[in-house]
Amino acid sequence: MKAVRTASAADELDWLEWKSTLDFRPKNKADKSARAHLARAIIGFANRQPDIALRNMEGHAYLVVGVDAEGYHGVEELDSVELERWITPYVGEDIDWRITYVHVSEEGHE
Repeated sequence: MKAVRTASAADELDWLEWKSTLDFRPKNKADKSARAHLARAIIGFANRQPDIALRNMEGHAYLVVGVDAEGYHGVEELDSVELERWITPYVGEDIDWRITYVHVSEEGHE
């Protein structure tokens, strides 16, 4: 998380992206932009060339939400089953992805 805090926008790569916030429960229920953004990132990560993807993070990719160069913003912790139900229609059943929450403070990991 500290690396994201000290990074520039140019540091986002094909295996790393971050967003200060994504609102998965907007007041306007028709607003699916957070879900669409997450789905686009997952699909983009999945469409990398395997040999190139393996050069970084053993082929894994990370979308970090709730932190940027301006600070730690946090996210609402959602039930992973609910999030999967929202995202699967966009990305399909064959892309392997998962959500993990990491609790941090201004000093770093707790």
